[in-house]
Amino acid sequence: MMTEKRKFPRRNIDLEAQIEMADGSILRCDLSDLSQGGVRLKVRHPDTLPEQFRLKLSSRLNRWSRIVWRTADEIGVEFLAAPQAPAEEAERRSVLIKCPSTGKNIPTGIRLTCADDLNKITLVRRFTQCPHCKAVHGWVPSDAALEPAPHVPGLAPQDHSGWPA
Repeated sequence: MMTEKRKFPRRNIDLEAQIEMADGSILRCDLSDLSQGGVRLKVRHPDTLPEQFRLKLSSRLNRWSRIVWRTADEIGVEFLAAPQAPAEEAERRSVLIKCPSTGKNIPTGIRLTCADDLNKITLVRRFTQCPHCKAVHGWVPSDAALEPAPHVPGLAPQDHSGWPA
């Protein structure tokens, strides 16, 4: 049985909302679930969205938001008190799972900035096709880890992957 690691419980919801970009343009989205700390949104082309935006939940309720994870048609969003300096694309690393047949790493298509964000991925079973054995593998966030951070000369390597020791 999986243990919920979120700070706040989530509630399933079906509600239309809007993402307001920095240039003022608006993108329609659908809320799938909601908590005090964030939401899961169904969106078109999530890879084109900026890391931060204003989420318009109603005519009177707006929240600064940061994307924590992305898939082909959804994003996980964390509410912010105010806009923050965005992470550079180079700071985002792929979420990986291990192929049970070959033991090789498989990219899931999700990119995060830190291993702690793995705990914010919606706790549902996902599926990723393996480029090594060609099978489709099911996984949950506890099966995943971040790809290793690139080594910076002069700094000691650190493991922030999230793989169990």
